[in-house]
Amino acid sequence: LRGRSIDGVAGPGHCYAIDATIGDIYLRSGIHRPWIIGRPIVYMVVDVWSTAIVGFFVCLTGPSWDMAKLALFSVACEPALLARLWGFRFDLGLDPLPTLPFMVLTDRGEYVSQGARTTCESLGLTFSVNPAYRPDLKGLVEVLHRIVKDQQFGFLPGAINRRREEMELAAHPKESAMNLREYVEYLVSVVRFYNFTADRSDRMTAEMIAEEVKPFPADIWRYGHSAGIGYRKLIVQDRLKLD
Repeated sequence: LRGRSIDGVAGPGHCYAIDATIGDIYLRSGIHRPWIIGRPIVYMVVDVWSTAIVGFFVCLTGPSWDMAKLALFSVACEPALLARLWGFRFDLGLDPLPTLPFMVLTDRGEYVSQGARTTCESLGLTFSVNPAYRPDLKGLVEVLHRIVKDQQFGFLPGAINRRREEMELAAHPKESAMNLREYVEYLVSVVRFYNFTADRSDRMTAEMIAEEVKPFPADIWRYGHSAGIGYRKLIVQDRLKLD
């Protein structure tokens, strides 16, 4: 049994994969620095066709549908709103800007709920729910979680190697130095760097090579939309915020 994640995906923006993980870093309070608030939950949303990261969301509770829908909201809302809420430029380097997709690839968790069904019916979303214990069916986003964790370990204050630390039962929360906003700002730079540097030569087609498309997620995303195979679902911002 062999296949690829892009089988059946028409183009960029057609199918996103979403997943949450516990961030391998301890954070401090933005209100009072001496307080350690623990490890955050990181939602990541990835475009399956181009492998570009189209959005992410960091929170302190969950995983839950209340947090997952904010992750999807961060993909389709105006960047100026995110910049105003977080206090810094929220630019992941994608042109055109992402919108809501036709289909979202999820696991069996907070997405199998009445709230998720109601939102999908209102916004015209389709959730493709994987069978239980099959993370390999959305392996792309799982691997990106690992890439981000491996990159931050070793130089970010408070970052840990979860696999080693849990084996030794020795965590070091007192070494943490970043608050939630600072960690999100760091992740924006990491995501932007990934979108412009990750080698996706295996996704290149003869048409892309002829058009001199660079084998990076951001450029593959741009090419797909310029070639007319991208999917875009523009929703009025007021309705998006309400739903």
